[in-house]
Amino acid sequence: MPRLDLHVHSSLSPDSIASPDKIFRRCARAGIDGVAITDHNAVSAALRLRAQAPAGFTVIIGEEVDTAEGELLAYFLSEPVAPGKSLEETVAAIRAQGGVISVPHPFGSFRRGRPSAQALERLLPEIDMVETFNARNLFDSDDAKALAAAKRHGKACAAGSDAHTLWEIGRAYVEIPAFNGPAEFLAAMRSAAAHARRTPVIAHGVTACVKIAGRLRGLVE
Repeated sequence: MPRLDLHVHSSLSPDSIASPDKIFRRCARAGIDGVAITDHNAVSAALRLRAQAPAGFTVIIGEEVDTAEGELLAYFLSEPVAPGKSLEETVAAIRAQGGVISVPHPFGSFRRGRPSAQALERLLPEIDMVETFNARNLFDSDDAKALAAAKRHGKACAAGSDAHTLWEIGRAYVEIPAFNGPAEFLAAMRSAAAHARRTPVIAHGVTACVKIAGRLRGLVE
């Protein structure tokens, strides 16, 4: 079955150094058959990569959307979803495009983008999937809590590397039956098998340095 990494950032995200032009090469080395490009509040790199994808390689147009109450992952978009809205407004905007919705790293320790416990309980009935393994989470207990929440609400379980560098791609992925479009994807996710390895903590240091470098460039320019 195809192997898909469902949470990958390109260098279009301000905290990533994963060049879009090298993502396909990295996936080939890692044995990954497709990715969801989930840049922060942008879809242009995902659209470009889908247009350039080699035969048989899947690119899902995704976005990690900054809402007023935490981050959401949107899949199967045709245009970007505006950030800064409420959870309900963001969910409605994704649904208007026929998208699939997941909540990323919902219990990730030291994650600024995770919803509060109250917001999460309000959100879970309205979404399709829960990211039950994020390779960048620091502790197994973070993912265990996400898995428990997914089971409690009957949601499909997603896994992704949350890659911000090329070498992270494929550290978490799902093996999923073939699908065509969002409805088949979501149905296939019910029988998908997750595979994961924890990303070394140094990856967070790389991200922090990239953010700082971007701010310094902004000051100079």
